[in-house]
Amino acid sequence: MLLLASSCAGGGSPTGISYPSVSSVEAESFDLLNHAREVQGSGLKPLVLNAKLSELARTHSERMRDLNYFSHTDPVTGYFTDRLRAANVVYVDAGENIARVNGSGDPAGVAHDQFMSHADHRANILSPLFTEVGVGAARRGGTYWITQLFIRP
Repeated sequence: MLLLASSCAGGGSPTGISYPSVSSVEAESFDLLNHAREVQGSGLKPLVLNAKLSELARTHSERMRDLNYFSHTDPVTGYFTDRLRAANVVYVDAGENIARVNGSGDPAGVAHDQFMSHADHRANILSPLFTEVGVGAARRGGTYWITQLFIRP
């Protein structure tokens, strides 16, 4: 069973920025994932957006924001695989990417660039094993938390 987890944090805090909605960040993150798979040129199929995974990803992003932590391990609900099992998500392989982006008008793009420049994140995004993904984001001020949950059922 393949289990991959990886995280990125970054960004400054410039002023005068228009911050996008959480739902638009989620949608753009999903589009960027599939675009990266398409341009890879190795015949990767697009990931299917899974609503239940997106709900779990969004909840994890919100909890990181609200409980002031940045980790794959929630202080109450545990590691991402624990959260998947608790939600009765059946999977053979699973992975998770998390990012925290501060002070950018393009948090999905910044997170995606960070993901693609890091071997473990990139491996999750470009894995031929993963077929479904959930994307969830949370925001406070100019800071965004973005979670991507990947599975092969």
